[in-house]
Amino acid sequence: MTSITGQLFANEKAFGLELEKLYRKLGWLVGHTFDSRHSAAGESDYRLAHETRGEFLMAELKMPGKEPTWPQVEWLNAMTASRVECHIWYPEDWDIVVQRSQGRAGMGWSTEWYWRRGSFDLAAIRETWEREQLRKQGIKVAPRNRRAGGRTRRKN
Repeated sequence: MTSITGQLFANEKAFGLELEKLYRKLGWLVGHTFDSRHSAAGESDYRLAHETRGEFLMAELKMPGKEPTWPQVEWLNAMTASRVECHIWYPEDWDIVVQRSQGRAGMGWSTEWYWRRGSFDLAAIRETWEREQLRKQGIKVAPRNRRAGGRTRRKN
């Protein structure tokens, strides 16, 4: 099968439509969260099941430069702990997406693996999410001091 590079996906929707087309063609049932406002915070974009092979996995799609939110990390960790195969796929992972659709096992979500890969700063993701929650409650939040490792230093 010919690989599709990330350059052909203009946005996450186009990426998702291509994923749906591929997985359905190969006999997978595809569940997609169309509107996250009516779902639990952090729930993955796709649920994929193959009855004949007895496989189930969840996939979160991201575009370059985007990281998962803290609720997404919590969901991925909880599902992985429950032995559900989970993935975060970027357009540049298309070859992995194709291999997984054909039943070739791939490495699923692992907080430790992504952290070691240098893909995500989980502490920063959590801090950003916590700060956003405080702002939504109308609580003023001091600006982050990037030189202090993301935390604001107190003045003496």
